[in-house]
Amino acid sequence: MKSRNNGKEASIKEGFWKLYKIISTLRGPDGCPWDRLQTKETLRMYLLEEAYEVLDAIERQDVNELCKELGDLLFHIVFISKVSEEDNEFTLEEVLKNISEKMIRRHPHVFGNKKVDGPEEVIENWYKIKRKEEGKKDPFSGIPSSLPALLWAHRIAERGKSAGIFDMDVKETMEHIRKDLSTLNGLILRKERDHEKISELIGRLLFYLSFLSKALGLNSESILREMNRKVAFQIQKGFNTKH
Repeated sequence: MKSRNNGKEASIKEGFWKLYKIISTLRGPDGCPWDRLQTKETLRMYLLEEAYEVLDAIERQDVNELCKELGDLLFHIVFISKVSEEDNEFTLEEVLKNISEKMIRRHPHVFGNKKVDGPEEVIENWYKIKRKEEGKKDPFSGIPSSLPALLWAHRIAERGKSAGIFDMDVKETMEHIRKDLSTLNGLILRKERDHEKISELIGRLLFYLSFLSKALGLNSESILREMNRKVAFQIQKGFNTKH
C-alpha cells in the first residue's frame, strides 16, 4: 500500500508541476499573446464561469464533464496564482501551504485532541476558530455579499445559528412563514397594492425559507437550482413535443 501511495504522490506532484510549467510558458516572452495580457481582474469572470460549469456538471451527474471542468477550474486557480507571483504578491507555494495549514487548524477533531458530537458541532467549531484567527467578533464578517442571494441567506443563517443569534426551531420558523404569507395575501388582494411592503414581505419569506432549509439540513440555493432544472426540462420537453 505504501508503494502505491508513493506512486500516487509522485504522479500528483508531476501533474501539478507540469500544469505550472505550461502556465509559466504561456506567460513567458515566447508564450501566448492573449495569456500574457491577462490580469487577476480580467480572469475573474473566467474563474466564476468555470466554477458554475463545475456546478452544472455535478448537478447533471456527468462524471466525464466534471473531470474536464475541474481541470479548467484548477487551471485558472494556478493561472491567477502565477500572475500574483509575477506581481510579487504571493507564490503558488504559499497558496498550497496556507490552505494545508488552515485545514489542519480547522479540523482539531481530526488532527488534534478535540472531541466533537456530530457535524453541527464541527461547523460551530469551524467558525469559532475562524473568528479567533481573524480577530473578528462579528459572526457575519467574511461572508461575500457577491454570493447568490439564497446562498448568502444560507450562510447568514448558518453563522447566526453557530453564534447563538438565531435560535428559532423549525416550528417557530414555520409560524413566521404562515404569518407572513397571510399578510402577503391581504396586501395582494387590496385594490391599491403597496409594492414596497409586498417586496419586503417576499424577501423576508425567502429568507425564512432559506432558514427553514438550513434547519432541516438542506440548502435553499441547491433546492432552487434543482427545481429550476426540472422546470426548464419540462418546458423544453413540451416545446420539443409541439415542434
